[in-house]
Amino acid sequence: MSNFSGNNIPVFYHIPKCAGSFVRACHKLILDDYLGVKKNTEVILVIENNNPILELVLKSSSEEKTNKEISLSELKEGIGSRGSDLFAVTILPHGVANQKEITSIIELASNRRLTKYTILRDPLDREVSFYNYIKSSFSNHEKNATEIKARSLNDFLCSDEVSDSFLIKNLLNIGNEEEIERGDYKKACNELGEFKFFDISQTKKAVKNILKQCYNLKKISLKNIQKNESLGDKIKIKNLSIEISGKFKEKKFYEYALIDKYINKKINRKKRKRLFALPKIVKKEECSFNQVVDFEDGDFNNANWDFRDCINDCFKKVELKGKRVIDIGAGCGYPSFIIEGMGAEVVSHEIPDGTYWDKKTYPNCIKTRKSANENSINAYWYNHNKFKSKNKLFLWDLYKGLPRDLGEFDVAVFSMVISHMRDPMLALMNVLYKTRERAIIINPFPHIQGTPFAVFSGGLMDWWHPSFQCIREMLLCIGFKIESVTEVKPKLNGKEQNYKSIVFKRI
Repeated sequence: MSNFSGNNIPVFYHIPKCAGSFVRACHKLILDDYLGVKKNTEVILVIENNNPILELVLKSSSEEKTNKEISLSELKEGIGSRGSDLFAVTILPHGVANQKEITSIIELASNRRLTKYTILRDPLDREVSFYNYIKSSFSNHEKNATEIKARSLNDFLCSDEVSDSFLIKNLLNIGNEEEIERGDYKKACNELGEFKFFDISQTKKAVKNILKQCYNLKKISLKNIQKNESLGDKIKIKNLSIEISGKFKEKKFYEYALIDKYINKKINRKKRKRLFALPKIVKKEECSFNQVVDFEDGDFNNANWDFRDCINDCFKKVELKGKRVIDIGAGCGYPSFIIEGMGAEVVSHEIPDGTYWDKKTYPNCIKTRKSANENSINAYWYNHNKFKSKNKLFLWDLYKGLPRDLGEFDVAVFSMVISHMRDPMLALMNVLYKTRERAIIINPFPHIQGTPFAVFSGGLMDWWHPSFQCIREMLLCIGFKIESVTEVKPKLNGKEQNYKSIVFKRI
């Protein structure tokens, strides 16, 4: 083939510490192999404002490897005559902000379509790798090698030196000092509409797939290219303290959202596990109800707790119509179905089986059976059928982060469940990390003088009774402040109890 006319041009977007150097080396090696020994590659580095913004790999007219630097204006003038020789393009980190101009120049001058692709990496992996690299002697040539002020990795992960998203900010020309908002995330997703995304573990596969698609190259060997090894130990989010992991997740909220959208959904399509429980038809005698419910047809579910007279008071301070809501510890689902009736899209949460109950254990105690909460789940499905509900039931251990496929929520509801959690702070963090607007917590919260604290309960399945001050401080740590407090009086075996419905708003 004398030129590459008629083929798409592979355009790689180089995100720092996301295998960019390896991909660029692949472009050069593959072209060498493709052309054979009689011809060689030419590499052109485009410089703008003293920064490299673009790398072009072309078929050279000579039999020697050539490397040169040109300006963006020189590229505009000369690219037309070399368009048919162009093999691959890499938009370098400093060029991402000008990607629209750069890609339009190449597309128009070469009269060829572009196939854009990039590599994404877990945000924590990327920042750890970046920090270790910058602090090493390997980065002495970098302009920003001495700019990181944090004395330790933990300090760095919590600091303003960590960007909330390199890709989003550079695509949209957002300054480092500005915070990314949801509208920015949506704009970035529109910009990324033509991209093909690969996880860093798929880097070799990515290069082979793209080159095969663009040039029909079927036999590609990458054995002679070494990846840059990450410096230092790998760290997982679970290895960080709750405070540091919470701050980091909050900072990287939209970067994790990109991973969810472009990487995890692709992976989950191949290995998809059922996210929601399958509805089933059950008999009333197979159910164990935790709240009184009555129906228009005269059917009645008896239980110890009765929220019927105050259920609307629990949610009256929040507009739920059109919101996506998760109801934690839904039990037989009464609050879930009431919230659905207010116009919300509801996901009801419960524990997957009886072994996940936070039941106090001791030597020789009776082991909890997996089927221990089966009748409670049956009660949910019984009420689900009676309400003709579209709610989904999500069975999950809240001490694990919520699966990314679950998506985000506008509102999270914790109704009469906080006291049943062995580790309420961890559960709150895992849920509210996915919550955009508000949390509603319904529980008895006494005012106690002095330092905020929670009372340890002696009940078999009760753990902590947090004071009003305690729950306020817990939510502040996660980024939510009190918006309203409503006194509610549910009945326990016919006697009114003093409860509060506290609405927290994301700060």
